[in-house]
Amino acid sequence: MADIRGCRPGHMTSGHLPPPRTRFHTPAQERFHFGLRTIPGFTEHSMDFGPVVVSADEVDVFWSYSDQSAERTASPMTARWDGLPAGIHNQVDGYVLQDRFLPAVKVVWEGGRAEGLDLNDAQRVVSDRYEALGDRVVRTPDDPVDLDSLAARAAGFPGRVVAVEAVWDGDAVHDWFVLLLAILDDPCDEAHLATVYRGAAVRLLVGAEDHRHPSAVVAADAGRALAAHLSVPFHFASPEVPDDEAPRWRAP
Repeated sequence: MADIRGCRPGHMTSGHLPPPRTRFHTPAQERFHFGLRTIPGFTEHSMDFGPVVVSADEVDVFWSYSDQSAERTASPMTARWDGLPAGIHNQVDGYVLQDRFLPAVKVVWEGGRAEGLDLNDAQRVVSDRYEALGDRVVRTPDDPVDLDSLAARAAGFPGRVVAVEAVWDGDAVHDWFVLLLAILDDPCDEAHLATVYRGAAVRLLVGAEDHRHPSAVVAADAGRALAAHLSVPFHFASPEVPDDEAPRWRAP
């Protein structure tokens, strides 16, 4: 039986499919569906934001927010931040200035959990530090999505590109975003072309009006342009609504 891309079973490299995700049962939980990965030092227990799963040297933590901005306004984290030692302040701000969100969250959580600070609070504290430090933060560069750059990347893959695909993903830092992938024939696999985060998409769409998620708009335009350039199909199963379980591309 062929897999979702028409490849024969057993001829795909490991890890080419997206990881399974925790499923939630309310509209708010489905709208905000995040994951933190590879944070050592957690122990197996249940928290109010979802299950913690420990596997060998890393864990996956999944949780959701019903309304992050409203929660942050209603429960300011200034007192939580002020209560942390100066050394932790320096370490956290150092990570934030390097745009390293997850290590900063880990430091805040470990430094404040004895005082009742949970992982949700740690994420909010670090988000507030991003706002406080503003333009001093050295942001991670956006992936290029212009045709020339995407075509150059596609030309360097170890295999023939048979399709270009856009798929949804999400995490605790960026909310929903879109991955642009090149589907390869031999080896039968997929290769990463670009990750289109909301912030990068908004910067590219200045002045444009569209009801769709900005990442979907930019990824769809870039993906179609590359597919046309390569004379291959373009597939985006859910361009209107974020859905990381939408059907994947199938070989004809």
